[in-house]
Amino acid sequence: MKLHPIKSIAARLSKDDMELLGINRTMRLAKKFNHLRYGRSHRERQESYRHQFEKLLAEHGNGSQGAPVGKMEDGWLLDTSFSLPFLDQLIADGEVVIAERGGRPPTPTGKPFIIDIAKHADLDRFDSFLSFALSAPMLRVVSDYLGFVPVLSTTMPPGLRLTESSSKYDPGRGGAYRESQLYHLDHHDSPLVYVIVLLRDVTENSGPFTFLPVSASNRAAAALNYRERNAPYRIADQQMYSVIDRKEAIPFTGPKGSVLFLDSSRCFHYGSRDAAIPRYQMMYAFVSPCRTDFSELLMKPRVYTRSAADSRLRQMVLTKSYRA
Repeated sequence: MKLHPIKSIAARLSKDDMELLGINRTMRLAKKFNHLRYGRSHRERQESYRHQFEKLLAEHGNGSQGAPVGKMEDGWLLDTSFSLPFLDQLIADGEVVIAERGGRPPTPTGKPFIIDIAKHADLDRFDSFLSFALSAPMLRVVSDYLGFVPVLSTTMPPGLRLTESSSKYDPGRGGAYRESQLYHLDHHDSPLVYVIVLLRDVTENSGPFTFLPVSASNRAAAALNYRERNAPYRIADQQMYSVIDRKEAIPFTGPKGSVLFLDSSRCFHYGSRDAAIPRYQMMYAFVSPCRTDFSELLMKPRVYTRSAADSRLRQMVLTKSYRA
């Protein structure tokens, strides 16, 4: 089927991780394009955060009395209080999905070292999957960092994933790392917030998600000319550790229920290396209405279930076009 000219251009610019113009140029171009389409929504979300966020949270409820977990600094925040609303139920429901679908070979077209074992129907089957992501303490941390009421991503990265990382079915295990096993910065939006929840205990033997704080990432990006034209998107360890100290890398290990908030567009990261012990985690992605990619032109956006009883804040996070 022939693509619309705008989609055809977007597809060409997006090919091979935006290498045609360079990632920085393509991100800026996409941001301007998406501002033409959704700039009003973005401005309204900024105003809602600045002037009525406390009211929106109070109306929202959904764990509004939960203890505050702090603020993201240097691009990240680790919460090990195990106090976030719906966390225990999220872990229990995650175990149901793991029992049903975990440990199976990936599809031929997927990555052999990480797969998403959640299904869209799980959002209606398990209330905790969205209730946790949309709890008031969660949205406070994310909104305080972004400076606006966010949107749960509908394209890339997926707004919600339950990922299994394992070397069991990886034919390349023990060899060279590739794709998301290498350092990179996400280019789908910036800033954005990933929220990662460990559903089981994670050790170094589980191929943990590993990242560099913003301060270290900025130094590395400048030294490597990262995101410029003809610069590689994936960065091997040898390159990365030639410009920063290996000790600055932070592996996300710990007991189940640990929660990491991370700006994956500003913090270099990798994961799923040599996961001899399978790693299971829930991943959420919060973005702006005006993304820095063209994925909403090229993919069919996910639609989240809503009801008339939903709070204004819940509807804003689940629907880009909703006006509070």
